[in-house]
Amino acid sequence: MHAVLRLSSTSPISLYRIFIPIILLIFMFQYKKSLIPFMILSFLLLYNFLLTYFYCGCYKHYIQFSFHYISIFTIFLIVYYLLEKIKFSKIYNFMYSFLIFMLIIAIFEIIFNFRLPNVALYYDGSVSAFNWTQNEFTTAQLGFIPFLLVLEKRLYIKIPLITFILYLSFFINDSKIGFIGIFIAIIIYILKSFFIKNKYIKLIVLGILILLIPILIIIPYNEIIIHFRNDEISLFNLFIDPIIRIFTFTPYLSTGGSIFDRVDGAIYAIINLIDSNMFGIGIGNTYTMLQTDTYKLATAESIHNLPLQLIVENGIFMLFVMIYLIYYFLKLLWKQTVNEYEMIQLIAIPSFLIGSLSSSGGIFSNYYFIVCTILIILLNNKVNQNLDIGKNNEIKK
Repeated sequence: MHAVLRLSSTSPISLYRIFIPIILLIFMFQYKKSLIPFMILSFLLLYNFLLTYFYCGCYKHYIQFSFHYISIFTIFLIVYYLLEKIKFSKIYNFMYSFLIFMLIIAIFEIIFNFRLPNVALYYDGSVSAFNWTQNEFTTAQLGFIPFLLVLEKRLYIKIPLITFILYLSFFINDSKIGFIGIFIAIIIYILKSFFIKNKYIKLIVLGILILLIPILIIIPYNEIIIHFRNDEISLFNLFIDPIIRIFTFTPYLSTGGSIFDRVDGAIYAIINLIDSNMFGIGIGNTYTMLQTDTYKLATAESIHNLPLQLIVENGIFMLFVMIYLIYYFLKLLWKQTVNEYEMIQLIAIPSFLIGSLSSSGGIFSNYYFIVCTILIILLNNKVNQNLDIGKNNEIKK
């Protein structure tokens, strides 16, 4: 009800957004459990209003992103309500069916070279289905990958489907970071499956990683070349140099480029967070920051880094949320036996944090990815009783 169902490609009005006020009114007066979430949202918007006042006193992007937060909040209430009223399997099957639907549309786009209304037009063979760009399409697929890895028991379906998704993201859409996010999800799933089968494997892997540290230090990263669809880049320029520059606050100051703009945007964002005494600069104001002459990027209007954007805009409490997520991930990774919902969360944390870097501000209206994320956040023991997709809800030795 969003995506292509807008008045025009530049219009913020969509069928879904027209229904938002009605949905919120229904929840406000008919669903008592929505009261506390409403209070939390109100506090968050007020807090960010004050941050915006002290940061710049300009409210254009604050208002724009307040609407984004409200639309995401509406989806949260819908998913929360559905999880309480119906079986998880019904929601899962709907999301699964819609993923297949998107992939079928992508296949038709490749064969017949067409695009749905109100999406960005590219002439490099990339496809986007219902999404604004090919990167957003990869992010949407990434959202369902943890469910697909854990709950799809039929290998003859799971393996070809994930292989095709990898093919789309790497060879068709050249979505490098999104591809890496999906690849990380697969690696975490495989590693954890081995850890569960034998408790000594994780100790062996940990020992190997420790022994690899000296090797990782002396590897000639400049000589390791990674080939993508449209270009090639050394491992040093792809990973090592950007990390060094961020930690040393040394921007590229280049004339443009995906990596260069992401690194410079990250540096500028961290500088502004520090200048705010870690309170944050207000939602949407990373965009305001990049419109100034001091921090303007050559070819990007956002920092293309969702986790960092959330931290910089919302301040130190969001930093604590991110730290907790990392702690929770390590806890689940070390835990010997996990159930299905814990396995899904384990896979999602690193893959979503990294894979979401592929998207720009469009991720705030990538509602398929958002629904998947909210589902994963809300998964718990009560919901796990309804994880009736597979034969066994406990992943054991």
